[in-house]
Amino acid sequence: MRIVLLIALVAFPAAAQQVPVFDADLDVGISKSTNEVYGAQIAPSISLRLGARPFEWLSLGIRGEAVPGPEGAAVAFNSGMERAGQKWFAASVDVRLILTSPHEVYLSGGFGIGHMVSLQCQCQEIYETHGSGKPVAQIAAGVRAAVDGPLRLGGEIRAVHFGDLEWRGAVDSPPPPLPPVQETQAWLLLLTLTLGLSL
Repeated sequence: MRIVLLIALVAFPAAAQQVPVFDADLDVGISKSTNEVYGAQIAPSISLRLGARPFEWLSLGIRGEAVPGPEGAAVAFNSGMERAGQKWFAASVDVRLILTSPHEVYLSGGFGIGHMVSLQCQCQEIYETHGSGKPVAQIAAGVRAAVDGPLRLGGEIRAVHFGDLEWRGAVDSPPPPLPPVQETQAWLLLLTLTLGLSL
């Protein structure tokens, strides 16, 4: 009986330290477009992710993120009127697969909805890309190092895809006529540093 009680006393704290676990991550970094036209545009990024773990190796989360860069000009036909920009917001749900512990290496994927305020190059006669309420998908890989108690420090690389965006293409003269709206997409690459908690 004493042996059973001793085993229970030892096993209970270990079990209590497992799931469920609550995660919170604040990511700060940069966002870069991979489009050959807009690729030079780099803007600051910030995101907040909250997650819960039904299993020690799995985190289900929600993420809000913003790239509050400058808003580009809709189009420029005269030299000096060009204004580049990258500005967008998104909210998504994701699934994070945790490969190692306590220093975590993970892969994740998710989807949601976003608002592309402006994606524009420092150029003439090319219309900006934009769109509201558009589908967003993302894939990511990262690391979260256990530093002290619940504190986690790390980094992440994340690719974000906006679908069903709108633009009017490239033209060689001012309207009229106004070019028709075309459907396009955008891939953005984010590199961020992570300050997190796991409770």
